Amino acid sequence: MNPNEIYDFFTNLDLEANKKPVSQNLVESLPDTQVTNLAQTQRQGAASSDNKEENKCLVCMCEYEEGDMVKTLPCFHKYHKECIAEWFKRQNFCPFCRSEVK
Repeated sequence: MNPNEIYDFFTNLDLEANKKPVSQNLVESLPDTQVTNLAQTQRQGAASSDNKEENKCLVCMCEYEEGDMVKTLPCFHKYHKECIAEWFKRQNFCPFCRSEVK
């Protein structure tokens, strides 16, 4: 196995071992927000590399666009509404910080 295959193997093993979906009611109760003032947010974040991750959904890896609907988790990380709903069918933690959502 090459290093990428080993990484994929253990990542998938971890995800399968910790498979704990979040209830649909909990997912629906998370606050929805529409992305607005995206250009201003990107200008403010341009100076800091830490903010680059805030401008895209870390589930689908796509940058947010004006008008996108996002869900905010209790840890304050945001994801596309559809992406995080799909994620929570398999996992019960934030994809970024891995804090449990309950």
